[in-house]
Amino acid sequence: MINQTEHAQIFVQLLVGAGLIDRSEFADFKKVARDLNIPVIQAIMNSGSIPKEKLNLVGDALGRVQSKQISPDLAIRALRVAVKKGIGLGEAINEAKDLHKTTRTVVTATNDLTNLLLDAQVLKREHLGPLLVKCHESSIMIGQVMVIEGMVSVTGLLSALNVLTLVREAGLSREIAIKALQQAYQKRITIEQALFEMGKFVRPDARQVKIGELFLMSALISREDYAECLEIELFKQKDFGDTLLERGLVNQEINSAAVHLLEAVAGGIARPYEAARALNLVAKGDTDLRVNDAIHSVLSDREELENFKLGDLIVDAGLCSREALEKTLAASSDSAIKVGSCLIKSHLIDEKYLYSALRLQTALRQGFLSRAGVIEVLRHCYQAKITLDQAFIDLGIFVPSRMQWSWV
Repeated sequence: MINQTEHAQIFVQLLVGAGLIDRSEFADFKKVARDLNIPVIQAIMNSGSIPKEKLNLVGDALGRVQSKQISPDLAIRALRVAVKKGIGLGEAINEAKDLHKTTRTVVTATNDLTNLLLDAQVLKREHLGPLLVKCHESSIMIGQVMVIEGMVSVTGLLSALNVLTLVREAGLSREIAIKALQQAYQKRITIEQALFEMGKFVRPDARQVKIGELFLMSALISREDYAECLEIELFKQKDFGDTLLERGLVNQEINSAAVHLLEAVAGGIARPYEAARALNLVAKGDTDLRVNDAIHSVLSDREELENFKLGDLIVDAGLCSREALEKTLAASSDSAIKVGSCLIKSHLIDEKYLYSALRLQTALRQGFLSRAGVIEVLRHCYQAKITLDQAFIDLGIFVPSRMQWSWV
């Protein structure tokens, strides 16, 4: 028999997994529930933020999970299909099963993630057994279970998955991976920043944009969706695009459009942020918009002669005046590092904002943000007195962290 606490946990797990609420909204609901001394489920239902028909779908799914007709994992996939297509849960379950059949691959038994987390002292050994039991019962990957249980954040899980990718694909040593992961968790920074600070960052090819990154840049999936699919890709050896299909997060047409747009980036036709905008147009267009038409629409707004100069970005974002900049840099070169050094020595800019500006300049050079986007993000950092990573979250912008540390 499932108790009330487990009932609430599964209910929230289904809501979040189906994309009906995100974790920040759930945190708000928990606060309301605590203030009013009511169950969190009641706070969610009383809010009116989720339509009744969708709540009914979740209730149906919850009942099937509790009676062990379906696993929580299948329930989440079915709910995504049901919400997107406006169909009943039973039909959605059958569709979700069919999608799983078409993308099934052999699952490899590996403990790379848990071993890394244990060695980095992020996961305690006594927590591993109960985690494995929950994974078996729910059919959900262990990283996702850790997020659901509040043991790691989505950012923390992504740090571990990203450093594992570097170990497997870029030859990063396990020793460096463990140290970088420890630093990332302790300082609450990305794994790429940790590696950069350790002098171990390897510059990537800007045209090697991953399909998951493209979907995240185009705001068609959430960071939690991305982490979920990345973990499956790494440990079940499934193509990321196929996993998106199987999880009910995108359809085949959008997936094919993404592949086409990645080819456009690799061929130098479109910049990564332009490809992301085009994919969003294709996905959210009122009519069937062809990929080539979407690319043409996006490229028609391109600013061909963009100004990449660090000083000009800082001035345009309002961090210092033009007069002060020109006076300080009168005898300086155009090198971004030398410009930054002069600005700090002259006390025109704080070091943390300089690093944010350098990271954004890199993203601009490599085509992951427009110049207007860079100015918007940098200005928000400065005005809100926050980190660049928090500014990205506030503004709903994603730029792969691995593309922010190649300073020229």
